[in-house]
Amino acid sequence: MEYLIDFLIKEGRNIKPIRLSLLKRYGDKLKKEYSQVLDTISIEAPEGNILKLEKYIRNKINGFFYSTLENFVEEYEKDS
Repeated sequence: MEYLIDFLIKEGRNIKPIRLSLLKRYGDKLKKEYSQVLDTISIEAPEGNILKLEKYIRNKINGFFYSTLENFVEEYEKDS
């Protein structure tokens, strides 16, 4: 959850009171994806499947994390 607040600060957003449920929901989404990332890396890296890892990082990680953070900021701003 702290990462989400850090992200808002990095983005130069004005920090205002944030619903705990909002932080928890998006924090849980990011934790779930992070655990899937670690699982995928632990499976693919020892096999040397670098191309599959590169594609996974480009599409899944970058796309999911970016859209999750974008949705968080959007919902955060609606709460103002």
